[in-house]
Amino acid sequence: MIEQKSKDRKENTYNMTSSDMVTKGTYFPLAFEKEEPSQRRVRDITKGILNFYLKNNISISKLRKLGNVSFGWNDKNGSYQGELSYEKIEEYLKRNRSFDPNVFKLPPILCNWLDSSVEIKLMFHATPNFEDNKGLTFTVPPAFGEHFPLSAAIDREGMAFSSLQLHLQGILIETRNKLVERSDQMFVDNDEWFKNLFLYLNISVALIENTLHQIYYKAKYDSGTMGWSFDEDRIMKIPGGRFTDKFKWIGIITGRPLDDARDEKENVITLKNVRNHFNHFDPPVLGFTIEDVCNWLNYFDDLGMLLWKIRQKIGSPLSKPLITILLAKKVVWRPHDPGTKRIPQSEEVGYSTCCWKNKNHNGTAGRADAGGKEAVG
Repeated sequence: MIEQKSKDRKENTYNMTSSDMVTKGTYFPLAFEKEEPSQRRVRDITKGILNFYLKNNISISKLRKLGNVSFGWNDKNGSYQGELSYEKIEEYLKRNRSFDPNVFKLPPILCNWLDSSVEIKLMFHATPNFEDNKGLTFTVPPAFGEHFPLSAAIDREGMAFSSLQLHLQGILIETRNKLVERSDQMFVDNDEWFKNLFLYLNISVALIENTLHQIYYKAKYDSGTMGWSFDEDRIMKIPGGRFTDKFKWIGIITGRPLDDARDEKENVITLKNVRNHFNHFDPPVLGFTIEDVCNWLNYFDDLGMLLWKIRQKIGSPLSKPLITILLAKKVVWRPHDPGTKRIPQSEEVGYSTCCWKNKNHNGTAGRADAGGKEAVG
């Protein structure tokens, strides 16, 4: 009787056969989507660029009607003349998904105190030929007003910066590109791809925190030149000094709360939570699928939009690399064998299995707002 039941029991099996669509060569699980950037996004960025150079706040319809506008500017090297046109800049953004002011003979687009950086890189140490214990010293002036108490100084081999904004933005773009373009390295026996994922998560959070801290110190030591008010008592009453609470600084300082960036904040907080897991290994287990990674890489857009909305609140322009972030292509994932049946990813596999169930990890795959979808065609 027992033997009969054993014969009748249905055995669980898995289909391991390949279709004729299985990847024959090197397998790249991630790719960039081929769709053009959002028309609305392109229009809004074009508006931001033109208004920065015109030192104005003109609507898109009025900017279109201006036609070609001559633009002159001076710097320490001389005088220059450029020409602005809404249509030309819009077309350039669509075609290149970036903006290069040099093409239009324009000065850099950036915020002087947030982006611009005085940088020193020394390869020598010069000792004095007189009675002094101090070598030849180079000092980086801070961008937070004359009352800011710190100035970076070096007198020997080393580096000093007054801002890391453009560096972090550039590193983030480059690292994301590597994660997609060399996604085949996920499956080889070295840590190159994993190192870049680690860097991507950490730079994402660092860029937001750098921005918020620069705004805080600009307000504390130089609020008069910005037309801001700085109420440290109100800021200090925000509990804990947590990452999520620092967004409240914007409203206290500028009078313009960051209340139009709820989705962006939520998704950037997701990146921070994943970053914390990678850094602290708590809980001490880690796993993820290509679909999880695809979502994390598509939160890149939320990061860019959050930075732009913060800049709009403080009256700061876009930067060249931030424009590239805002126009970046979405990422799609590719199955190794697209010809076989694939079940949807559930919370019983992937990154969601590595998170405490009583906490909101927000890192699972399949969220529509992250754009984590399969490549088609």
